[in-house]
Amino acid sequence: MLQNLQSQCRKLLYTLLGLGLIVSIIAAGTGCSNGVADNQKNFDDTSVAGSVNSEIASTLEQTPDALERVESLDDLEAFDRGFDRSVALHILLASSEEQQLVKLIQQSREIEHYSQRRSIQTAIFQKFATLNPKAALGQIATLPRFERDALVTATFSQWALVDLDGATAHAKSLRGFQQHAALRGILQSRDDLSEELRREIARRIGNEQIAVEMIAQSTLSELGENPEQAWSDLVSDDISNSSQEGLLIQVAEAWFDQSGMGVLDEINASALDWSTRLSVLSAIVNRLVQTDPGKAFDYVSGMQDEGFNLLSIVARAWANLDPQSALRAALSIDSGLVSRNLQHSIVQVWASNDPQSILDNLDQLPEASRAMAEGQAIMAIARTSPVEAALLMAAMEDPVNRYSVAYTIVSHWVQTDVDAALDWVLSNGDLKDLREDLLPLVLNRLALENPELAMQTALNQPVSRNGSGMEYTVLSYLAAHDPQKALSMLPQVREGQTRLWAHISVGGALIRAGQTDSALKLATSLQESQRERYYRNLISTWASNDAKGLYDNIDRLPSVKTKSSAALTLITWNSWQKNLSEGQIDQVKNYLTSDDAEILEKGNPARTLGYRLGVEQGLVLPAPVSQ
Repeated sequence: MLQNLQSQCRKLLYTLLGLGLIVSIIAAGTGCSNGVADNQKNFDDTSVAGSVNSEIASTLEQTPDALERVESLDDLEAFDRGFDRSVALHILLASSEEQQLVKLIQQSREIEHYSQRRSIQTAIFQKFATLNPKAALGQIATLPRFERDALVTATFSQWALVDLDGATAHAKSLRGFQQHAALRGILQSRDDLSEELRREIARRIGNEQIAVEMIAQSTLSELGENPEQAWSDLVSDDISNSSQEGLLIQVAEAWFDQSGMGVLDEINASALDWSTRLSVLSAIVNRLVQTDPGKAFDYVSGMQDEGFNLLSIVARAWANLDPQSALRAALSIDSGLVSRNLQHSIVQVWASNDPQSILDNLDQLPEASRAMAEGQAIMAIARTSPVEAALLMAAMEDPVNRYSVAYTIVSHWVQTDVDAALDWVLSNGDLKDLREDLLPLVLNRLALENPELAMQTALNQPVSRNGSGMEYTVLSYLAAHDPQKALSMLPQVREGQTRLWAHISVGGALIRAGQTDSALKLATSLQESQRERYYRNLISTWASNDAKGLYDNIDRLPSVKTKSSAALTLITWNSWQKNLSEGQIDQVKNYLTSDDAEILEKGNPARTLGYRLGVEQGLVLPAPVSQ
């Protein structure tokens, strides 16, 4: 008798799933009662679409024995059809307790296909939420980060059905994307609540905008057959149009599909802010360009207000489809300035999409656009073939774009053949005036692949316009990846400013690597006059990476002024990072000079420190001293 009742129970559960009622069963988390027969009879008497009845009947006949054996996710493989597998999963979950759910979550991590894994995990966490939603969230935290938000939404969606107040309170304690996901889950499952109550829940959690968007989306679905009315309702409601821009675009596109071109004028005349109006019009115009770009261009060219902005959008979109036709349309514009701007936009798109075509047709372009077109085309070629681009650059007639073209070529060339890029920059006489700007691109890459060659190449170059040798560039880049190697190469650096900045760069890398003693010892290889600047330039790096270490070593700094600067920096950083206790901060304040203590008292140490570091690093000119 009991076995027969269990069999009836499973059949009823299967039937409920076919009718879309499994969620209520999982929420209840119970088995069948003695009233199974009556319930089954009620469903047997229910009129359901023939195809659904047929599916359910077929499944009930073929799988009852297999359903009895479902005890883990591995057992789901016995079911070929997705529908059968879903039924089996929900039957498994209906009687699962926390411990088994945790095991199922671990098993689900091994599922290879993302869509199947997502579907199964969603069902598991919906069940888990009916038993212990906080424990469910703890399990979600063990999963890959990019998979968590959807499961948080599913968990809170179920939690809100069981305990709305509890779900709301916990969602409020979350942060960032997880809080958004939780709120969406609550609002999705509780759309039975009034609009005001849903907005109040969202306000309590901290993001009413999500509720506004979801409510508006729901309203739009009800007005789907009347997009003009939906547009009017959205524009005139008490919600800022910029915050519902996405919805406005959806409605406008539906309105355009229904009513045609005249919609553009009505939208352009709507009481929207400039940015939102342009976004909506742009979306529609882009749709129109795909079917009739010439018509879109002609129509937009006669519009007021946003006409010029939309013309540029049409021109670029048209250039993706047929650049030569787009260019002819641009040349027909009466305004010389507008026409030139459109030509440039079209040429940029054409050069990016088909650089060889535009190079073959340079003589067909307006003279004012040829140099720009040639440069854009060569830069596009450089992305895949820097060698070919270098040959083309040698034949360029207009020197205006030489730097941009050369920079692009080198940037891509060093990724595939840094030695060839180095040879080109050093041996090409046409690049002599650009060498100081281009060579650092090569040296940065070469510093990792062949630091000795990079250093020798840098030492062979004259001191740059800013007064430092290029070996500083080599060591600065190398130190970020291998501070010990950079440290071993420091003695090769030329004396003067280059030597100081190379030491600062390597010293900072040592501190970031946790090698503070080595960084402090490095100061002894500098001239006495340079050591103070060395220490002062390391303080900010030291405080941000190892505040406790700087606190412990502040007495090792060489002067009262440097110690004070370190103290002020520690206090400033601690207001954000909280690495030191209040007692330690009180101790640090004892190192402040009267001037720095006054800065702290006025409450602007960060600004003062930024200015001070800028002056010390040569990035900011010091204020003139009053006479």
